[in-house]
Amino acid sequence: GGGGGGGAARVAGVPELASSSSAELAAARFAAAGLGAVVEGGGQTSRRLWLKLAANAVLNPLTALWNVRNGEVLRRPEGRRIAADVCAEIAQVCAAAPPAAATPSPSARELEAFVEDCASENAGNWSSMHQDLHHGRRTEVQQLETDHIGIVASP
Repeated sequence: GGGGGGGAARVAGVPELASSSSAELAAARFAAAGLGAVVEGGGQTSRRLWLKLAANAVLNPLTALWNVRNGEVLRRPEGRRIAADVCAEIAQVCAAAPPAAATPSPSARELEAFVEDCASENAGNWSSMHQDLHHGRRTEVQQLETDHIGIVASP
């Protein structure tokens, strides 16, 4: 995807679990195995997913369409304009979505800053969508569409 994963597993989703000893135990086991882990509440997870959505919604299609690496997308004026438009739209959806715990939804500017960070931190990388198309594989979007059409078409 667009990147920005932070390199650590996340133990999250249910606020009660994130603050429980089970989550702390899971994080400790990851650490003991030499793997990173972060315990977070549901609101933090929701916010992080919105940020990752923005990075993927900007970087994946533009790298694939323009046949460029992640870092090139925001070097182009058109890429910056598209990123701003996409982030503004995602921010509107965030604001309309039910709130996740007490964590505020990211603003358009916060989404753009995250996309910029991901593009910069992964500048030399090819996006997953670019790689899928380059190697003649179905993209994640095509796979999701197929999965959903199969569900809708099922008796």
